[in-house]
Amino acid sequence: MANRLPTVGGDSGNWGTVLNDFLSVSHDSTGKLKNLFINVKDYGAVGDGVTDDIAAIQAAINALSAGVSGNTTDTTGTVFLPPGKYKITAPVKLHSGVILIGSGVDATAIVNSSTTTDSIQSDTSKTKSARRIAIRDLYIQGSGAASAGRAINLDSGDASGASFHIENVIISGHYDGIRFNNTVVGVFDNIRIDVPLHDGFVSAGTCNVVTWRNCYVSAAGRHGYYVIGNYCSFVNCACDSSGGDAYHLYANSNTDFPSSISFLTCGAEVTTGAAIYVEHAQNVSIINGYFNPSVGNAIHLLGVNSWTLQDVTAVSSGGYGVFVGADAYGNATVDGVVRGGIITGSINQFNNLGNILILGRNITSGQTYLGIGVYPSYLLDLLVTATNLMRFGKGSDVVTLYYNGGLLFYGQDTNNSFSIMHDAPTGSLSLEVGGVKIAPTSGKVGFYGVTPITRAVLATGAGRTVDDVITALQNLGLVKQS
Repeated sequence: MANRLPTVGGDSGNWGTVLNDFLSVSHDSTGKLKNLFINVKDYGAVGDGVTDDIAAIQAAINALSAGVSGNTTDTTGTVFLPPGKYKITAPVKLHSGVILIGSGVDATAIVNSSTTTDSIQSDTSKTKSARRIAIRDLYIQGSGAASAGRAINLDSGDASGASFHIENVIISGHYDGIRFNNTVVGVFDNIRIDVPLHDGFVSAGTCNVVTWRNCYVSAAGRHGYYVIGNYCSFVNCACDSSGGDAYHLYANSNTDFPSSISFLTCGAEVTTGAAIYVEHAQNVSIINGYFNPSVGNAIHLLGVNSWTLQDVTAVSSGGYGVFVGADAYGNATVDGVVRGGIITGSINQFNNLGNILILGRNITSGQTYLGIGVYPSYLLDLLVTATNLMRFGKGSDVVTLYYNGGLLFYGQDTNNSFSIMHDAPTGSLSLEVGGVKIAPTSGKVGFYGVTPITRAVLATGAGRTVDDVITALQNLGLVKQS
C-alpha cells in the first residue's frame, strides 16, 4: 500500500492504484469518510444516569476502530460524550489512538455502578493496546465499594509501552485513581483524585518520561503517588491526608536505578507517612515546596545518589525534617545539597549530616548562617553543636570558603575566632578554631558566595605572611592584583 499521492510524471500505469491506496486511509469502499469523530449518542447512548450506556459507548469506540486501517496497532479518532451522566456496568475499553472526550468535568460524567470493575481500561486483547490514548474533560465516579476497580487502568499489553495524555479529569469512589504500566511518555494534566481507597496514581512497572502537572490527591488510603520511573517530573502537585506517603518513588530491584526525578512547587500536608519518600534513585531535585506530614519524616531519602533541596519548607511534627539513610540493598544516600528554606523536625532537623552541604538561611530559628557537612565524618564530629548542625557564625559575621579539598574560613562569631592558615611550602590551607588546627581533607567540598563581614580576624603565625593570605585569595578569584 502506497499511502501517498501519485507522483507527477511518475507512477506510470499505477495512478489509480496509488490514489486508491492513499484515499483508503480516510475513506471506506463506498467513498464515504471513515468515522474519525463519533458521538456516542449516535450509537444509542442516553446519558440519563439510569440507562446502562456501556454497550452504546463501546459500540461507538468499536465503530471508530473498524473504520481505520490496521485497528489493532495504529487506530486514531475521537469519541465524544455530550453533557450527561453515562451509567456503565462494565469497563469502557480503549485501544491505541483513541481520544475519549467529554464536555467538561461539570457537564459529562461516567458513573460506574459495578463494585468490582475498572471504569476505563485499555483493551489488552489488541496489540499495542495503550499507545497514544487521550482522555479529557470527564468526571469519573466509582461505586466507592472496597472492591471497586480503578478509574483508569492503562496496561500496554506488550513490551511496546503505553503512551497517553490525561487532562482535566476528576475521579472519586475507586480503589486506585489511575493505574499505568510500562509507560514511555505520559502526561497527567489538571487531575483531581478524591478519596481513593488505595493509591491515587500507581505505576505497576517502570515508566519513563512521565509528567504530573497541577494534580491533586485527597485522602488516599495508602499513597498519593506510588511510582517507579525515570525522568519523572511533578509540577505544582499536591497531596493531603494520605494514609501512607504523599509521594512514594522506588525501584523494582537493585539493578533498576531510577534517575532524574524532580519536584517543582509541590506540597503535601497531614500525611501519616513521609511527605516525600524516595528509595534507590539518583539525581533527585526538590525545589520550592512545602511538606508538613502529621507523623512521618518530611523528606525521607534512602539510597539516593545526588540530590538537592532548594527553598523547601520541610516541617515534621512527628519525625525528622530530612531523613537520609541506606536503602534495602545497602546503598547509602550521598552527595546532598540543601540550599535555603526551613527544615525542622520534632526529633531533629536532620538525622545525618555526614554528606550534606547546607547553604544559606533557615534551618531552625531563622538565623542566617552557613553550615557544612563534609567527608570525612571526623571533621563533622569536631565542630558539631548541640543541635547536630555545624554553625560558623550568625547573621553577617562569617564567610565560609572551600578551596582545593581543604577549608578556608574568614571572619568570626561571638564564640570562636577563625584564622586563615597557610602551610608553606606546599601551598595547602588549614583551619584554626580556638587554637586547634584542623588539616585539609580530600573530602567533598563546594563554594558558596559571601556574607558581609562585620568583624574580621586574620592570623598569620610563624612563617606565614599576609602575602600568603593574599595569594590564597587570588587563587580563589576573590581579589585581583592591580
